[in-house]
Amino acid sequence: MRRSSLAAVVLLAVAALSCAQSRPAPAPRAAEPVVAAPTAPARPAEPTAPAVKMPPEADPACDSCHGFPPDVGAHRAHHGWSEGARWGIYGELGILENFVAYGAPPDRYYAFGCGNCHPTDPASHMDGAVQVVVSAKGAPAGSLKALSAAGAAYDPKTGTCSGVYCHSSGQQADAGRSLPVYVRTPGFRSGQKVGCTSCHANPPRYASAGPGTPGANSHVGLAFDGAVWGHFLGLPGPHHPGGSKHGGAARRPPQDASPITCQTCHAGTVDGSNTGPSGFYYLDTSGDYSVPRQEVALGCGPCHGAGDARAPRGTGRVRPLLHVNGKRDVVFDAREALPPLDWLPPNPFTPTRPNWSTNGPVGYVLPGVVLQPPRMPPAQAGARPDGVPAFTQPTFSFDLGAARYASATKTCTSVACHLSQVSVQWGGAPRPGMEGCNGCHGM
Repeated sequence: MRRSSLAAVVLLAVAALSCAQSRPAPAPRAAEPVVAAPTAPARPAEPTAPAVKMPPEADPACDSCHGFPPDVGAHRAHHGWSEGARWGIYGELGILENFVAYGAPPDRYYAFGCGNCHPTDPASHMDGAVQVVVSAKGAPAGSLKALSAAGAAYDPKTGTCSGVYCHSSGQQADAGRSLPVYVRTPGFRSGQKVGCTSCHANPPRYASAGPGTPGANSHVGLAFDGAVWGHFLGLPGPHHPGGSKHGGAARRPPQDASPITCQTCHAGTVDGSNTGPSGFYYLDTSGDYSVPRQEVALGCGPCHGAGDARAPRGTGRVRPLLHVNGKRDVVFDAREALPPLDWLPPNPFTPTRPNWSTNGPVGYVLPGVVLQPPRMPPAQAGARPDGVPAFTQPTFSFDLGAARYASATKTCTSVACHLSQVSVQWGGAPRPGMEGCNGCHGM
């Protein structure tokens, strides 16, 4: 190549790199909001092109030299948006919610900017070495990378990462309690897929550090009396006398109740289409609800079996947009209507709202609550063969359209399943006597 031609190529490459670096990065993520009921995330309009934009032939995209991302190892599991090559910037620290503004679909795959795993310094690009830098050192505040440990590292021999927030318990940072808890990743080229239990337990089972604290937890825990409690199985909660009514397993049929699933409180994070035969309720029976020193093991396995058409097994599935984003998004399932299902209680006790329990509590005036029937029919209606009335109270049926969560205080308000308790703080636990009931129900 002639000297003049080589100089022209060098100038062209420098101009292209300068142009790419001049594009403003997507706006930083906002602080955690007070989250209301879910709606499908709207896809923002395609933004206008950056003010300085060279013609395509003089502005090569990332996939001009290598794939976007390179089709090696777990690259596509971390960034599946191959169509976004023209928006790529070396050292980009964005995540999927930032790239949606540039056309990335919100539900198909993750999209972590390359700077989350590689250097953010442009001088490290095209220097003849592949560098993996996952430490939080030097990462700007507010970025996902800044939530990783300062000592986070990549082991080139095993292809594993340690200390990265993306593979952690996801808890709010608390150095005094060594939170979050980081896990070692599978090998980058191993082909091993990860699930809910690969990073945090399903559900998270760490001991609560107290209401409203960074280590607060009310998913599942051990109460003062050795019984397990938490937000799982179904209404009423498992710590109630007799346990949950869901499926009629712990109580005599036809007592029944709706399940409490991940979708109940994380409707924006889990995939609502991941349902069982009902086509309505999210199905994940792979949860482990065991805690140390518990008296009775609880779980989905006793009722849900492989190949069971009526009560099958299932595993969890998430929507990438609000998953692994550095926040603990609480989005209540705000669906108001319950479609007809063949296993619902008979008329006039058939619920019409998504959350329900037979022989429910009465006398509570709460948003979204409906009693079915409003007045009890004669006692003989629905009687069992032994003459005992099947139902002595109406079915308590409600939706969560009015429920709200304040992330700053970890407080839920207007959640009908807590009855008269106006607000409940995440991380509390049942206590002896009526004081324990008041913690949730405000009786």
